[in-house]
Amino acid sequence: MDVFFSTGEKSGDRIAAAVAVALRREFPDLDLAGLTGPDAMRAGIRGAFDGTDFAMTGVDWRNVRAWSRLLPAVLEMIRRRPPKLFVAVAHPTFNLPLAGLLPAGVRKIIIGPPEIWGWETTRLAGAIASAIGWVPRLLGRTFSTLHAPYIAARRGPLALRNFDDLLCLTPMNLAAYTALRERLGAAARIAQVVHPAAALRRTEELDRRAADLRANLRLADGEHLLGIFPGSREGELRVVLPRMLQAAREILRRRDDVRAAVSVSDRRFEPLVATLLERHGGGLCQAGRLQTTSAPANELLAASCHAMLCSGTLTLEAACLGAAGTVCYRLTPTGAVLLRTFCHHRYIAGRPAPLGLPNALAAFAGVGPRELPYAECVKSRCRANLITRCVQDALPAGPHTKDCRPRLDERMESLIRQSIQPAGACPPAEHVLRIYRDLSA
Repeated sequence: MDVFFSTGEKSGDRIAAAVAVALRREFPDLDLAGLTGPDAMRAGIRGAFDGTDFAMTGVDWRNVRAWSRLLPAVLEMIRRRPPKLFVAVAHPTFNLPLAGLLPAGVRKIIIGPPEIWGWETTRLAGAIASAIGWVPRLLGRTFSTLHAPYIAARRGPLALRNFDDLLCLTPMNLAAYTALRERLGAAARIAQVVHPAAALRRTEELDRRAADLRANLRLADGEHLLGIFPGSREGELRVVLPRMLQAAREILRRRDDVRAAVSVSDRRFEPLVATLLERHGGGLCQAGRLQTTSAPANELLAASCHAMLCSGTLTLEAACLGAAGTVCYRLTPTGAVLLRTFCHHRYIAGRPAPLGLPNALAAFAGVGPRELPYAECVKSRCRANLITRCVQDALPAGPHTKDCRPRLDERMESLIRQSIQPAGACPPAEHVLRIYRDLSA
């Protein structure tokens, strides 16, 4: 095989697909294989294994146990036929140890290395994780659940040690890894590439599809649409969506001219979303004022007057479309305790780093806290009453019209876009293609 891919989530799957298309355009006979999803497979990457779900939120030991069974099989396959290039996309809990065990001579690239700019591991956490990490080695295990805390605590140094090239997606991460590389004396090459979200723009075609979506949802001309985006992982759905629904129920009670739609990004979660809607929807589903949609996220964002956004890549996509919204996020109780115990929150310009990516990008560019583009109801502030207040204040007072839909300030939208598409940077696919050309020369 020529190139092996390892992705972990839907956004990573799309990046791998773009890389595959670029490689095959210049090298049509390449043998591409990997641990990928449907988008990458449609782009020509042969699936190495089926039925493995990598995506997770917080500590999900069921998934980690599945990876511990999978990783030795992946290693055996790669050692039999070593590729020229190994391309990992994010998913550090699996990809960092895998890269460290690959045969010599394989060029290793990670697109979207762990975001180390936001949180810093305490010395106590590092010491405990290192001690725990030795146990599987003494037992002769390639990878086990005991590796997970070690990888989380040492994610930055491991990325620099186990990969030849780190392609960062944000300027904060580029700066953090550059400083860490100098401190450790590592040899890895670090560059910032264009974030895929930078390609999103508000167009007439998107506005037309948004209008069609409003019609499919049977909204009256004067009704506002509240978009609810609870995330693409089961943990996020269980923790964040109930609070979003409680807030939406109160907003719809106060405003007769507002209806809400929940984005279901993965059909596997439709039964869970239906259960949560029945439990927290307050009968609004039966009344037709609260419904679900599997429409693409950019269409629902364009159709909405305001969006409740689960923190993540989607917040950046919303900013690039100029969509107004409120960022919501809360860890599981176990994850929150572990984070407070073993991590320090990093600072940007002397203030705690915002959790939402657009806010962090704006803060890194020098924007003050009062001018950040999105209100954040995160961590302990992710409560229904606070979400209700933020959304209520942002909704237009009168009936819906095309001209009254709130938008981000154009200056702020441009600033965020420039941060993830800096001068001289190229898309991840183009950067990987350049590396493969050098390997094939």
